[in-house]
Amino acid sequence: MNLHGGVYPFKFTLLITFTLKNNSLIQSYRVLNTDTKTIPVSFGGHPAFNANPIGDFEIYFESNESIYSNILDGPYISNQLKPIIVDNKISLDLFTFNEDALIFQHLQSKWVKLVHTKSSYAVKVDITDFPYLGIWSKPGAPFVCIEPWQGLADFTSHNKDIFSKKGIIALGQNQEINRQFSMEFTG
Repeated sequence: MNLHGGVYPFKFTLLITFTLKNNSLIQSYRVLNTDTKTIPVSFGGHPAFNANPIGDFEIYFESNESIYSNILDGPYISNQLKPIIVDNKISLDLFTFNEDALIFQHLQSKWVKLVHTKSSYAVKVDITDFPYLGIWSKPGAPFVCIEPWQGLADFTSHNKDIFSKKGIIALGQNQEINRQFSMEFTG
């Protein structure tokens, strides 16, 4: 399989399923190792939601979080942190994503919710199956992405060994992994 101009040198099957159930959309991932050796596996979602104008939206976390976001250094994650969540929410504005994505590790919350402050519109994203969360928007864009992630981009200090990458799952021969997240829409 050719990915981004390079070659991923492992054999696998990836099945992504979308299921509509009442006012929810469920996205499921199933990865099967069809190779004769252990393969490194990671994946994540990239759903984007209407957030226009962005200043009319907030993101709520299920739990009271005292979490900082990692800061990006080019395409890499640095060890620098900045406080983001105040009283279990992020109030979005035109400057929230000026330094790129917000990257969260060690969350207690099993869901996050994008809420329009001037209506009943909201989307609740269940992130139970995923250890990391990215929240991102292109500055000035009319959307925000809430991204459940299995793994993270490389840290600036990473040794470039894919098997030691944060969040990588070493999937043995003939093994499989399943994960899902749901998006519940109201309003």
